[in-house]
Amino acid sequence: MIARAYKHILQAVIASVNVVEDFARSIATCLNFLLGTSTVEEDSKLKQKWIETFIFKRFGWRWNEECCQNLRKFSILRGVRLPQGGT
Repeated sequence: MIARAYKHILQAVIASVNVVEDFARSIATCLNFLLGTSTVEEDSKLKQKWIETFIFKRFGWRWNEECCQNLRKFSILRGVRLPQGGT
């Protein structure tokens, strides 16, 4: 579910890019934000809020801290790169 949420967030970022030259930078920034570690507490809270909201609205599932600790970034990245039918 988390990989699907990240995928939908990334798709929204891609859809919002209007200038082709900004495309790669926008994808890289989004992936760095979602998969990178942040030293800024606000970034972590924002990221968690995005995922919590999406997962609850889409699947009716509530986020918990245990889920966040077991997050495997390579699995998420693999899920993000799969075609739409692959998730």
